Amino acid sequence: MRSFVFMVFAACSPFGSSQPPDAHKIVDLTGDIPCGTHTCHTGQVCVTETAGHTCWTNDAGVGEYGIHDQFCEDVPADCDGSPSCDCLACEGLCFGVYERDMECGCF
Repeated sequence: MRSFVFMVFAACSPFGSSQPPDAHKIVDLTGDIPCGTHTCHTGQVCVTETAGHTCWTNDAGVGEYGIHDQFCEDVPADCDGSPSCDCLACEGLCFGVYERDMECGCF
């Protein structure tokens, strides 16, 4: 019985989800937004790639643990107005898409 209760709790818990709570929310993709030194336009999200210990390392093989790159990415029609890790791709892991900001990186 205890294992059944745990399974129900784990399945219903927001902490068990790999997506942010608003992952399937329709997002207003109109207008310009800042993205590092760039400006993203209508239909785009700002992608921030964060370097970690195992990717985008320096010549000594040490990760910088900081922002590697920021750029604008067109939101494909497959997203149906709801940008998410399921319909956008990035280098490394997708940590989440929040409105028009996409966070990617590695550890």
